[in-house]
Amino acid sequence: MTTYFTVDRLGTLAEGQVIGLQKYNDISPNFLQQHVDELFPEGVSAHGESYFLRNREDNISGPNIELYFEYVRRALYPTRVSRFQAMFAARSLPEAEAFRIRLKAP
Repeated sequence: MTTYFTVDRLGTLAEGQVIGLQKYNDISPNFLQQHVDELFPEGVSAHGESYFLRNREDNISGPNIELYFEYVRRALYPTRVSRFQAMFAARSLPEAEAFRIRLKAP
């Protein structure tokens, strides 16, 4: 298994933790649950949960705009990974530290 490094602004990760996609079965209303299951049968990343499924408070665009962006991606760039399934990581610790500095993250 390949090791990558990431910046954890929210403090939700632990060293050695395996990060993957997560399926959710508690989305309401039911038609949205079905739609999410069709769009992302493998599940979504923590980013997808925060910015689409749970609509994080600091998300200035909201879930409707996020879904619009997803449809544009599917129409124009179907081979590119969805931001709802993306993992943002670096190949080395120095790269992750440089990104943290640019991001001004704690």
